[in-house]
Amino acid sequence: EIDRGGVGAAGAAFAESVRNAERGAEVESLRAEIERLQGEANGKIDAANERIRTLRRDRDEARGEVSRLQEERRRLQLETEELASETRQLCEQKEALLEIVEDLHTSCVGAGLQDLHTSCV
Repeated sequence: EIDRGGVGAAGAAFAESVRNAERGAEVESLRAEIERLQGEANGKIDAANERIRTLRRDRDEARGEVSRLQEERRRLQLETEELASETRQLCEQKEALLEIVEDLHTSCVGAGLQDLHTSCV
């Protein structure tokens, strides 16, 4: 008679060993999948961080350009105001000169020099 208890125990141990090996292979497969996903996630995070750095750099450059343009606008406004003031002064001077010419003409006419109009004025 064969001792089935020994073979049965060995068979059960073998089956348990096979199940453990299968679980181990599954665990390794899951670990590999987790590592792959972590790698993908880290790559996406790195790309997003680089994009954020680029956007911040672009934002800082745009802010600098805005500041430069605002300063240029202020300078041009001052220059425009100065030119407008100068234009007003020139117009006043022109009006004063026209009055002088008119007074000279009136004086020439009053002195009887109307025939010499061009030489008097």
